[in-house]
Amino acid sequence: MNNDPTLVLERGETWYEAPGCHHKISMNASDTEDLVLLATFVVETKVVEEGGFGALVQVDEEYKDLEFPTS
Repeated sequence: MNNDPTLVLERGETWYEAPGCHHKISMNASDTEDLVLLATFVVETKVVEEGGFGALVQVDEEYKDLEFPTS
């Protein structure tokens, strides 16, 4: 996040991102286990009401063409 070194978490570990944090990418470090990532956003209701869920995420230009499987 931001310009910090890459952080690799083990199963069950958590992290916190302060408001305004720039989280560039998340990846699965395992070649054998599926990744399950649960994100909890704490935001003002009006942010979602006015901008939809897309208002919670900003995609950097360098990643805009990536496609991710949904299942």
